[in-house]
Amino acid sequence: MQSKLYTVTFSPTGSSKLVARAITQGLGSEKGEDFNITLPTERKQHDLLPKKDDMVIFAMPTYAGRLPELACEWLRELKVAPGTPAICVVLYGNREFDDSLIELRDLVSTRGYKPIAGAAFIGEHSFSTQKFPVAVGRPHKDDLDLGIKFGRDIAAHFDIDNWISNAGELKVPGAFPYKDKKPPKTDFIAVSDACNSCGTCVTVCPVDAVDADNGFIPIVDKCILCCACIKACPENARSIKPGPVLDISKRLNENCSIPKRPTFYWPE
Repeated sequence: MQSKLYTVTFSPTGSSKLVARAITQGLGSEKGEDFNITLPTERKQHDLLPKKDDMVIFAMPTYAGRLPELACEWLRELKVAPGTPAICVVLYGNREFDDSLIELRDLVSTRGYKPIAGAAFIGEHSFSTQKFPVAVGRPHKDDLDLGIKFGRDIAAHFDIDNWISNAGELKVPGAFPYKDKKPPKTDFIAVSDACNSCGTCVTVCPVDAVDADNGFIPIVDKCILCCACIKACPENARSIKPGPVLDISKRLNENCSIPKRPTFYWPE
């Protein structure tokens, strides 16, 4: 492929970024710019404007069956790129991705992109804990190898002149209207005495929801429950408190323990 390849990822715990990197490796095209829109400062950039013969990978996590609203807000402000090929990828925690992939497909389509392939990969669930593990270590090597193969398959079959003009709609699971997006607001993170005020939690939070002036506790009204601060803490000083979120973790552990495999979708 002679075109440039761009990536757009929202990846608080790193899973979306890993998968996008694997697909990029498989595509083997000339490297364009990476747009990691996880942090507030990064979401201020809206200068992505690929050419029609370039390609963009969009990789996003699934939160309760939908895309994170922060990512949706950024996507809605994308500059229009008529006919630019798009690869739509979502990550989910081994339950279901519900409407997240169709939502991503629809969002990039409204900005002029042409979705040419889609995929749903499994990532370690945000609510996974040592006591109640859910998809721990995903995406693992086999997942990423499939991501590389997915990229190679696209590169092998993609023809900018024929595929874009002749390909039908990218059909993916999901429904419209999408399921309700009800972001919960709950004080669910405990901070133990092991905290040494290193500030790592502050640097990884996508919404500035860690109160560095008050014991590094979460700011509940801002928190999106991504658990990036828990996963990143070098002292393991942050954990999920007993309560509704830990109850969800327990149910996921009990009901979603059989490992799922990535799935792939093509235009019809």
